[in-house]
Amino acid sequence: MAISFFIEFEGRARLAADAVAELGEPFTQVPGASAVELYTPDAADDPLLDDGAPPPLVAQLRFPSLAQARQGAAGLGAALDEVTMLAGAVRPCALDIVENHLSPEAGEDNPLAASAAIAYLVHYRRPAEDEAAFISYYLAHHPAIMAQLPEIRRLEIYTPVALPGAPSLPSGETMLICDVSFDSAAALTHALQSDVRLRLREDFHTFPPFTGPVTHFATRRSVLLP
Repeated sequence: MAISFFIEFEGRARLAADAVAELGEPFTQVPGASAVELYTPDAADDPLLDDGAPPPLVAQLRFPSLAQARQGAAGLGAALDEVTMLAGAVRPCALDIVENHLSPEAGEDNPLAASAAIAYLVHYRRPAEDEAAFISYYLAHHPAIMAQLPEIRRLEIYTPVALPGAPSLPSGETMLICDVSFDSAAALTHALQSDVRLRLREDFHTFPPFTGPVTHFATRRSVLLP
C-alpha cells in the first residue's frame, strides 16, 4: 500500500524556483520517503471551470508502505518546523495522509515516483452524505473515463487513510485527490477541451451526494527526490 502526505501551503507570494527548492529540501530528509514532489501554480485553459487562485505550493511525500509512512510521520514534525522557518511569505497550513491508487493504463506505472511535468490537481473536500459510498463510486466510474483523455501521462487517485501519531497540522478535510498529469500545459488544455472532458462532466452529475467544495488547479511538478 503506497501512501502519500500532501502538505498545502497558504500565502499570496509567488515563489521563485530556487525558493521552492529550498522549501522542499527539509522534506527530502524525512525517513522512509521514496519521493518528494512540489507543485506550484501553472496555467491551462479550462472552458468549464475557474476556481480562482491556487495555493502557492503543495508538497507531496511518497512512501512505499504504511510502515514507512509511520516512520515518516515521526520525522515530519522536524521538517515542518524547518520549512516554517524558511517559508516567510507562505506557510504550511494543512496535511492530508492518503492511499495512492495509480491507474497504469493512463501512462506512468510507478506508484513511488512521478515524472510528468504538469499535474491537474483536483480536490474533493468534505462533507459527503456517505463518504465511503462517494469514494467507492468515484473509483469505480471516473478513472476509466479520465484514462481516455488525449495525451494523458499519469492518473492517480488518493483517498484518506488513518495514521496515528502524525503531526498536528490541520487536515485539509480531503475526501479524494485526483492527479491527472501531462507533459505540458498545452497538452492539458487540449485534454480539457476534448469530448472526453464533457463525458467526465456528465459523470460528475451522477456522483453520490456531497456538499463540500471541489477545486481544480493546473500545477507544475518539481521532483526533488529521487
